[in-house]
Amino acid sequence: MTPKQRMLVEKTLGLVGYLALLGAIALVLLAIGILLTPSNKWDVEDFLVFLFDVEEAGIIFYPLVSFSITSLWIRAYLRAGRESI
Repeated sequence: MTPKQRMLVEKTLGLVGYLALLGAIALVLLAIGILLTPSNKWDVEDFLVFLFDVEEAGIIFYPLVSFSITSLWIRAYLRAGRESI
């Protein structure tokens, strides 16, 4: 792989990882917004169940977080390999 290709892969992984992390944060903020609406009857337990239960929003939250962490780790791994040469 040429240095330009490696740099493109690093930038792409970083962008995709940060976008996935931003999506997970947006999901948490959406759930907090639902929790704090005055007409809502949710409590903290309902919030946690909504966010982390696989039948609710967990099916979106877990893949976003795991994909963002994985892609950012791969990006850091590629950068460390480039700097050690």
